[in-house]
Amino acid sequence: LRGFGVGVGTFGKQTETMEVHTPEIAVARAAVLDYFESPMQKKLDKIFHWEDNFNLHPGRGLIKWLRMISREIAYSAVNPHLLLIDNCPESSMLLKNYPEIRCFRDITFYWKYLLNPDAKAFPNSGPRQPKFVRMQAVQAWQWNAEEKGYRVDSDLMQGMRCVPDPSRLSEDGRQLKADEQPTHRYPSTATPSFFVPPPPLRTEDDAIYRANLPSFDDDDRTVKGAKASSMLNQRDSELLISFLTVPYIRVPLVLNFFASEDRVHKLASAKLRLILDSVLFEPGKHLPLNAQQVEPKVVPTTVPSLLGCAYGLLLNELYRSPECICSGVLSLVDSALALDTGSVCDDESSEFNSSVVIILYVIRLANRVLNYVHYVVARLKHYEKLVDTPVREHPPDNSAVQVLEDAQAKLSEKLCGPITLLLDDYLTRLHEETEEDPEDEQLINRNSRLACDLHAHRLLALRTLGGPGAKALEEGTATSLIGSFVYLTARHTWNKRLRESGQLLFPETELYELLCVQRRRLVRLADGLKQSPLDAMMQTALQVATSTTGTLGTSTDVIDASNRWGKLQGYRSVGRFGIASSRTGAGDQAEDAPTYVENAVEVGDTGLLGVEMDLQLGQMTLRSKHLAALESDIATLPDVRMVLGDSTMQASLLERAQYRRRYRLVGVRHEVEFWPDGHASCPPLSDLWERDYDPAELFDSERWLPPLFEPVRKSFFDGPSPPPMHFMMAAGPLPDNAEVAVLLGLHPKLGGPFKLVYLFRQYRCVHVYECVSHARRWWYSLHFTTENRYCLRELQPSHEPRFNPPPSWFVRGAGQPYPKQVGDKLWSCVDPSREGSSSVAIVRDAAHQNNLSGGRETLVPPYLLHGLLPQALLETHLFWQDETPPGRFNFRRMRGYPKDEEQEHHLLLVDIFGSETVLITGRPERVVRCERMLLSASRKAFERVSAVAGKLEALELVCPPPRRKREEEEQSQEEKKKAAKTFMEDDRIETLASDLVTGMSEEMWVPAKVLSCNSDGTYDLEYMNEWTWVGTVRNVEAANLREKKAEVKGKNIWVFEGLSDSEDDAWRSDDSEEEEEDTGEPQESKKKITVSPEQFSRLAEVLEAKEGTCAAVTWTVEMAEKAIAELKAKGAAPFHDMQALANAMKEVIDAGAGGAGAGAAAAAGAGAAGAAGGGEAAAATTTPAGNDAAAAAAA
Repeated sequence: LRGFGVGVGTFGKQTETMEVHTPEIAVARAAVLDYFESPMQKKLDKIFHWEDNFNLHPGRGLIKWLRMISREIAYSAVNPHLLLIDNCPESSMLLKNYPEIRCFRDITFYWKYLLNPDAKAFPNSGPRQPKFVRMQAVQAWQWNAEEKGYRVDSDLMQGMRCVPDPSRLSEDGRQLKADEQPTHRYPSTATPSFFVPPPPLRTEDDAIYRANLPSFDDDDRTVKGAKASSMLNQRDSELLISFLTVPYIRVPLVLNFFASEDRVHKLASAKLRLILDSVLFEPGKHLPLNAQQVEPKVVPTTVPSLLGCAYGLLLNELYRSPECICSGVLSLVDSALALDTGSVCDDESSEFNSSVVIILYVIRLANRVLNYVHYVVARLKHYEKLVDTPVREHPPDNSAVQVLEDAQAKLSEKLCGPITLLLDDYLTRLHEETEEDPEDEQLINRNSRLACDLHAHRLLALRTLGGPGAKALEEGTATSLIGSFVYLTARHTWNKRLRESGQLLFPETELYELLCVQRRRLVRLADGLKQSPLDAMMQTALQVATSTTGTLGTSTDVIDASNRWGKLQGYRSVGRFGIASSRTGAGDQAEDAPTYVENAVEVGDTGLLGVEMDLQLGQMTLRSKHLAALESDIATLPDVRMVLGDSTMQASLLERAQYRRRYRLVGVRHEVEFWPDGHASCPPLSDLWERDYDPAELFDSERWLPPLFEPVRKSFFDGPSPPPMHFMMAAGPLPDNAEVAVLLGLHPKLGGPFKLVYLFRQYRCVHVYECVSHARRWWYSLHFTTENRYCLRELQPSHEPRFNPPPSWFVRGAGQPYPKQVGDKLWSCVDPSREGSSSVAIVRDAAHQNNLSGGRETLVPPYLLHGLLPQALLETHLFWQDETPPGRFNFRRMRGYPKDEEQEHHLLLVDIFGSETVLITGRPERVVRCERMLLSASRKAFERVSAVAGKLEALELVCPPPRRKREEEEQSQEEKKKAAKTFMEDDRIETLASDLVTGMSEEMWVPAKVLSCNSDGTYDLEYMNEWTWVGTVRNVEAANLREKKAEVKGKNIWVFEGLSDSEDDAWRSDDSEEEEEDTGEPQESKKKITVSPEQFSRLAEVLEAKEGTCAAVTWTVEMAEKAIAELKAKGAAPFHDMQALANAMKEVIDAGAGGAGAGAAAAAGAGAAGAAGGGEAAAATTTPAGNDAAAAAAA
């Protein structure tokens, strides 16, 4: 028996046109091909040869293999090909006894599938890049009787094939011929006909006799700023294309073509750069083992495989004739350095100028060639230090080895010397531009993105350092390596497909391959450093990583006030370093300054370190938070792009919970809360909805409902798909004079409130709202109407073709009754164009320049307000909800800020609150009050109120409202259950000691662990530590439990001075402190008392109120500050009621006013108040949805 094996298929053909930038991959490719083409493998019967035919026929070898395995287990297989089929439940005796065959089958198929030259055979071939998870790649094998072959499906792709579809049509709809089918997944741009229109060029004569040859210009990818004239004249174009017709010898010819006659300028063309890359780094045809040492006897040879190379064309040239390659690359580097004009970008350009693009390209090319040169030298001179692998090529003579060593030294010197200094100069220029205009976010984003490219090119030159025969990795280069890589991990957004969205100028995989090569050397170097060199290296890298563009700059303040770094203890902390302490004073620095003989300190891995550097990952951690670019799945969400644009945002993960991930965006004063999924349940059904909608059982006052609603219900909500919807009505009859009725539709699958239907009696129309889940909050959004003239949302009738005219009640109907299919979760938006149920809540700080609320604001996207506010306002304003407490009537306050302040000059103040009874419905509803005021006046009023609030905080004349224990005791047990947090089994929690031992303090909490979660909402607990003697306690109420508080150790033992302003602002807040209960007794304040958002809002109301509406004062900022100072001087107690504060200020001002001075002050105050008003008449409307969970309960 010869045995069975897997064929290499088209692996050799597909990889011959793939650019290989590291020699190790080229050698590994040769090893794979040599193994599968060896004499021992060739005599085996081949199985799984899916690349032979479009239909996945089993083949004779596979059938034979399956029969032999069946015979091994004494199984009579009538149809052995069906033994590879997946069924549920399992029916294949083969897969049952040998489960590893399924893995072998799937791995082999994916290998052959990924070699398919047709890019359209893959799910991510289009412009949209879906994100896949591992389980989507699971294969399902079925038998296709029509094709007499297998059908392989997965969640990634249905009907996966390993060869192009022969029935594929061209873009113009015609059938493709056999020679028009794709042959390579990555076609070579070095093919003579790639940039030449048909007929194809195959020989030098074809190029000579072609009338017009391409000039390689007019390319969209050509760098802006390059000359508009032709890149190559006809002579140079003919010469270049002639070189491309001889693949075996084209490498030195094409390289020296660009290195001579000052043609380096021509590399401004993206086409020419692609050609040079393909010529140098494509391995070309593989030389089989049986053709080794076989020479062609005829020119041109009749055996093209003899013109192949074992390890690729570039390695073959370096082994055989290194002089041409080395001299050409060195000449290109010198020519590129001469192109420096001193500028990085042209004015108002988002990319590098043409000179910098050429310089960066030559840097990439030189570094990649240096990788090959270093590998050859290491193989020849330091073979014992490398893997013991035989080399098929004969070693060159000593003169060639000397040429390679000289070229390696010269290239390393240029790349680590003038080239690195030039890149540092570019980074400095970008940094200076940013410093000149720190408020220009577009400039900062552009310079940060370009700085990522410059740092990536700095890293390329460091790949070979420390290797056999290369320059050693020293402290300076290690600092550059750490700083640049950490800068990239913190600032760059990975896996971008387009340059416009932040893609680097070369594949990102090269950077991580570089890190893998240098990681061991880097960690070994850092572990061996003494204290002072370690501090200098890590602190300098920290400054590079935390600056705006990653430049070191000229300031030495960070180094002078250096932190003391230490190695983290533990075998799992290899390569991790953190700040152990800081020396901020001059005296402390002189006393505690480390020496070059002092060993580096070690610190414990407590998780509380302020700054940590992980050299193995190239990652920096600030206060246990990892800095990185915001995930692309979040950054590309429409809400994020609407507020923050398309720029790359540096973010830190603050919290990861079951349903939410919370990020802090550095430098932009925003937080982003990402909710991957919406609610899996509808809002709770209120007791108000107690009656089923039945046209036959309506009250007399409701007889107008069926003629209006029944046509809609029977046409759109009566099944069969989705199932018929069940509608509810409020208890009790509608009033006789009711103009609006509200029906509640239940979710067909989830069973809760899903649709709110508003029936308008006078207007004879129906509006339908659907419940959506945004940031785990329920909203109702308008999506369907029978009369678009009376609709707050702009809905247009369908323009789709129809066979019959619409009924009379739907002539002006618009929208869809089910914008999206009914699933097991609520959608985040009713817009059919937006997929998924994920949502994002964007919160901006109180200190944001556009925030006029006095507290944090949360974005309310326009699609959540459809039907609540006129769409004209939603198109001109962006609405943010402030922190005003909801109170008894579930109050909400939003501010609508103009999107374009040059076109719109008004601010909208929107209040949403509950009402006991609304006249037009006779039911409790939600009411919207919208007021318009001048934006400039609102800002002036905000500044004035902010000045008063700042004075109150400075004099500590404000305090939080007291918490009353009596009110807390009167809170019902049901409300406590709703407010209680949900815990899981094995959670570490705390419970009140007073529940265990009588007489214990009500403020004492003891540790415990959750054993089980009961169906009634209670928990079984096991007590821990010194309370173990209590044992197990069952049925503990959730209201008496809380999360276990983390112990804070090592607080304030160091001061960190190494952050930039934007990052220091991001980490300055500390949310770990607990708020203490106000018991009415004076106690020492542990943190600054600030005016709460509720107090700020109330303060603005009482101080800005119009005359006669409340006990307000006519005031100026100076008068208010003086009155507050007098109140403090008189020993007034801090105020928590802003109305009482306003009354006290009025008394002080009235007591000090007199004569003309008082009259002048009053007149000045009246003028200021008038200027600050700027408001217009308020408009009150009834909201037709409530737009939250309370609406479903109160509507």
